Amino acid sequence: SIRKGTMSSAESGVLFPSDGSRRSTTAFGIGFLKSIAKSFGGPKPSEGSSDPKKWRWGYMPHLVASVMALANADSKTALSGTANVLDHVYNGMRFVDPNSGVEMSLAQAMKKKRAKEGAFLTETVVGEKPLAKCSDLIVPYNPNLQPGRPYRGSELRELVSEWAKDGNIEKSAVHSVDFFSSLKELNLKGKCFVLLGASSEMGPLEYLLGYGATVLAVARPDGKKPKWDRIKSLARNSAGKLLCPCKKDAGNNGNKGVVVGADLLKDTPALAEWISETAPMDKELYICSYAYMDGGMFVRVSAAMDAIIRRVAEERKRRKEEEKKDNYDDSVRLVYIDTPTHPHVVPVECKAISNMHYQSASLFQKIFQALGVLKPNGYVSVPAAAAAAKKSPSSSSSGELLCDGLLPFQGPNYAVGKLLQRIRAMNAYLNGWKVSITVGPGTATNSVLHAKLAAKAVKYMHNFRPNEFFLVETVKPLLFIFLVNDLLNPKSRSTPPSGGVVKAADFFKAIVENSWHGGVWCSAYLMRSTSKITMFYYVLDKYGALGVALLMGFGVAVLRSLGTN
Repeated sequence: SIRKGTMSSAESGVLFPSDGSRRSTTAFGIGFLKSIAKSFGGPKPSEGSSDPKKWRWGYMPHLVASVMALANADSKTALSGTANVLDHVYNGMRFVDPNSGVEMSLAQAMKKKRAKEGAFLTETVVGEKPLAKCSDLIVPYNPNLQPGRPYRGSELRELVSEWAKDGNIEKSAVHSVDFFSSLKELNLKGKCFVLLGASSEMGPLEYLLGYGATVLAVARPDGKKPKWDRIKSLARNSAGKLLCPCKKDAGNNGNKGVVVGADLLKDTPALAEWISETAPMDKELYICSYAYMDGGMFVRVSAAMDAIIRRVAEERKRRKEEEKKDNYDDSVRLVYIDTPTHPHVVPVECKAISNMHYQSASLFQKIFQALGVLKPNGYVSVPAAAAAAKKSPSSSSSGELLCDGLLPFQGPNYAVGKLLQRIRAMNAYLNGWKVSITVGPGTATNSVLHAKLAAKAVKYMHNFRPNEFFLVETVKPLLFIFLVNDLLNPKSRSTPPSGGVVKAADFFKAIVENSWHGGVWCSAYLMRSTSKITMFYYVLDKYGALGVALLMGFGVAVLRSLGTN
């Protein structure tokens, strides 16, 4: 339905549905998981979960059950089920036009034609440099968030191999480093990348431009922290081509009559049109969903990026059918960075590495383990994988397990937004699309460090082997190496298997490939129990053993008080 109303500019764009009095993130999250349960089978969140306070801390078992349902689905159920869940979001989320205040479903907004005067123009920046050399790409690293020394070639291979043995990264990452090292030249001039969230700290903008790609960069207009001059400077000093959405500035605010940038939440339909009209039809197209926002806005921006993917795919197919040009490529390929702090289907070897670290835990950790504060990492057998392994021991299935890496302080909105992205990736993969979805480790980004408690905790995660937090300067180049493997290596799992029906298990194996989970999958202890103890390491580091003793005494007193009330 479409309705008119008066709303502030903040209450516009992609929004949660309203119950008449408010737009509830809790109601949407519960409805989202119920749509998964309906499409895949499995327990639905109880009605009692709708209390926001209960949901804030009680969403985790429901989310684990949802991922288990996805992992257990047969091919037919997985294909239809993911489509149903995506339709639930597309039709359920709302869009309020920032100019008129007219509200409609997100689906209706994406199909509505924009007026020409509201369409985006394009600013183009063409690079003036030769292609970057593969040998110039370095990965700086030192343990414990210290400024890094450069690694490349055989040294980088040795470093990643050590991480894999310790359980910090999957061993397939070593092969991806080998593949990149084997390249004499990397030329991405035949490829076009749409970066939704081009200014993302983790995104590969500078590398894509350096190796000659065409990049459609979507980021908000400059605000308190200018970004576009830096982005355009990167393009000029590269071998690539940068295309930026822009609009005429009626106020002419010192921008030569043009404002560069677009808002994923408020310009969603217009952005989909701009991408469809601007992305060259004769180049491979990759849509990269990199945008992050805090709280409920992350679900909203994930829904916006998903709507753009859907609309651009429809438009490219339509253009090829109507214009009938042989050199047109109507395929869309997807790129995601997944999170380790979520339920994941993991190799059975992860449990063996976890047991090894569990046995060698420090005395300090064993005391907290005995007190019931530290809990062993949780692994649950995936019935479909276990059945496949039992039926055919020589099959690629080894009886995979579900590992619960959820962290409560990240909240249900982050978990729901990431699951929405994974469901889109799964649906695309089952439909034969190339999908690069790589789990990236805990990284010291601004979005992590702006939370004071999280900033203190991450510095001590290395005490729980094999967990480790990393600097952005370490993570960005290595994730790019994994992306190159997905783009160019014919053996990469990013391309769905040919010659038969693509299975849900194939998709989860594609996530495992190159997964850099930072130790979450192989940790001795459940991640959400370790996060409590990192503060003790912080106190020990700052105040010594006396500070820890006082803190432990206070904790015991509180627990006894709670037990007697």
